Amino acid sequence: MNKIVGVLFIALTMSSPLVWGSCRGPSGIHLPYPDYQIGSENAPVSAHDPSTNQSLPWTASLQSTYYGGNIEWDTCNDRGRGVDSIVWSSSPKVPGASYSDSYGTYDIYQTVVDGVGYIIRSKANVTDFRPVMGEVTVIYPNVAYTNTASHYQIKLVVYGNPKPGQYALPESLLAYWAVRSRESGNVISATVTPVYVQAQTLSVYTVGCSVTTGASQTVSLPAVGSRDFSGIGSTASPSASFTLGLECSPDISLYAVVSDGVNPANTSDTLTLTPDSSVSGVGIQVFRSGEGTPVPLGPESSQAGTVNQWYFGTGESSYVVPFDVRYVQTQEVITPGNLTALATITFSYQ
Repeated sequence: MNKIVGVLFIALTMSSPLVWGSCRGPSGIHLPYPDYQIGSENAPVSAHDPSTNQSLPWTASLQSTYYGGNIEWDTCNDRGRGVDSIVWSSSPKVPGASYSDSYGTYDIYQTVVDGVGYIIRSKANVTDFRPVMGEVTVIYPNVAYTNTASHYQIKLVVYGNPKPGQYALPESLLAYWAVRSRESGNVISATVTPVYVQAQTLSVYTVGCSVTTGASQTVSLPAVGSRDFSGIGSTASPSASFTLGLECSPDISLYAVVSDGVNPANTSDTLTLTPDSSVSGVGIQVFRSGEGTPVPLGPESSQAGTVNQWYFGTGESSYVVPFDVRYVQTQEVITPGNLTALATITFSYQ
């Protein structure tokens, strides 16, 4: 018997479904930021100068393509219904502070340095920059493609009175980037992308106090006679006054020392007369206004603990410092003539 034998081979092939796109955002965008300094060691800026803001430039435009990638949304649930590219910040804002330029008004976000914050602006490839605020900022409405990029610029802004020093600013989360459905108004969670600024160093060179009035002045005392004195150490009743004005950061403790401009090593309470003085037996003393004891003299130094340095005050943004100047008898015999003395007052903040 002839037999016909048929053999059927069945091959089973397992394959993944064909994928045409994706619904995702990059894991994170880490924006580089250069080290900056406010002022310089040889030319510190006033802590009260609002133009300090202008010394800190914007970074170059930083594109997401180079720092993490694009958002792709062609397989998201809202494909075909339209999306907006949006950026928002959840960083702590500086209460009551803002910054404005030709692009608009910005919230200022805190850094580890009191008085210095970040501002940030963002754009898409085909749009202009817009300030990033705490609420959602639309940088590209109705995105025309199935993927989109974003660009960023960052700027440090001085909004207060930063203390001098060198600060290490750690990497910080600045904002989030995502696409949002135009139909539902919901953010597509798979596309939410954190935006970080990389670590940097900020050096601050500021002057915590500045003299506003009376930085250099000549004080003339009235003429007196030998009969106006009663002995060594006595002062003549006529006096002259002068005043200094200062502006300081409000958290600064202010100290002062009065120094002898002719003999800086003098730590007595009487100024040395200049060589062209013709009088003898009389000197000049400086008093804090309203006090009966002359100010002892010390070296012209701002170092803490300087000899005869005295504490002036803390917590004021402006000071008016009044002084009196009086003649004092220094010898038994007084020879009439003219006299001149020089004094310097060194204020320091600690």
